[in-house]
Amino acid sequence: MGKTCEAVRAGVLKTFNKMTKKKTILLLAILCASVVLGQGNTNSEKWRIAVYLTATDNVDSEVRRVINNQIINSLTKTGRYEMIERNEAFVKQIDKERVTQLSGRVSDDQITKLGKEFGAVAICIVDVGDFKGELTLDMRIVSVEKATVIRSGYSDGSYDGISDIRKIVDKATADMLETSVGGNTNTTDNPTDAKAQFDLATKYFASKDYAETLKWLRKSAEQGNSDAQKSIGMMYQYGFGVTKDYAEAVKWYRKSAEQENKIAQNLLGDMYKYGYGVTKDYTVAVKLYRKSAEQGYGEAENNLGGMYKNGDGVTQNYGEAVKWFSKSAERGNASAQFELGYMYFNGYGVTKNEYEAVKWFRKGTEQGNSGAQYALGMMYQFGWGGLTKSETQAIELYKKAAKQGHKQAISSLKSRGITSY
Repeated sequence: MGKTCEAVRAGVLKTFNKMTKKKTILLLAILCASVVLGQGNTNSEKWRIAVYLTATDNVDSEVRRVINNQIINSLTKTGRYEMIERNEAFVKQIDKERVTQLSGRVSDDQITKLGKEFGAVAICIVDVGDFKGELTLDMRIVSVEKATVIRSGYSDGSYDGISDIRKIVDKATADMLETSVGGNTNTTDNPTDAKAQFDLATKYFASKDYAETLKWLRKSAEQGNSDAQKSIGMMYQYGFGVTKDYAEAVKWYRKSAEQENKIAQNLLGDMYKYGYGVTKDYTVAVKLYRKSAEQGYGEAENNLGGMYKNGDGVTQNYGEAVKWFSKSAERGNASAQFELGYMYFNGYGVTKNEYEAVKWFRKGTEQGNSGAQYALGMMYQFGWGGLTKSETQAIELYKKAAKQGHKQAISSLKSRGITSY
């Protein structure tokens, strides 16, 4: 390889290391099929309902597909639902609504318009998120006629495979069918059991009533429920219904972490890593990440790998970094997949292997990771890792990364005279 190419490669290594992560919520509007919700029909008539799925940008397309299909399966098994064949005009209208969405959440009024135009009695809206490796599902049924939420459900949990995803979906679906918002419900409005209180809080969160959410989370947390304690911390960290208060978030994360809640341990580790609500302390962050990672939490595994890679709070050790990135990447963590590709590309802690680098960059790209998209674009641009050189492929990938604000991708496109993507 000539000096010019080596210089380019050196530049690539620098830009890989400056990878940025954009956490913008995108409306993904997946309508693989539609179904009908029957609510106590005595004449066996099936109601028509469209399933409308939205997700944060870090939710893998395969995960979205599994969720969508499982919701349809869970509902149709009751015998009260009717499938509506996919309609091209409906899909176009869905896509039009996706483009107009700015907040990343579906407007009930917009959904009502869609329902009336295409004959649905109600719309089942499913908001899917992946918060540091924990899958969250907020589900609600919107009446087309009244433009109001008539049912809601919620579920969350860690997932390592399809079976875990299906369990989370089934729980959220059952919760939604069981509970009517503003009407009769099969669950008590004043539970005393910590788990029931937490479940009630999640229902209020799904309907965006954050005051009631916090009320019931506190009741559950006071009985020692670690998930409720963790959730209160998140309410304060992100300002759901309260003024953001990092110190208060730390307080509740600590209570939960002390009960070995792996997600809380990871979140508390983040607070120490970045100095949110506490004095920045990499050593403490590493300790917390390790506790969580040793319980098999993918996000913590990735974070611990990053600490070893950069030598933050520990002696720099690329071998250990690769070990933890590998564990997390195998669980499907997109950031870890990018990082593992980076380690293979450079030969850090592992034998240099551009083919393996391409493999992991591609996996991260398929999940929408902007760093992986940019890195894979560079591999195509220079024909590394066994790839055939392709300026077209490189530009396509740079555009994907640029849409998420990746600075190096934007710069690469700008140097080609490309400013729209």
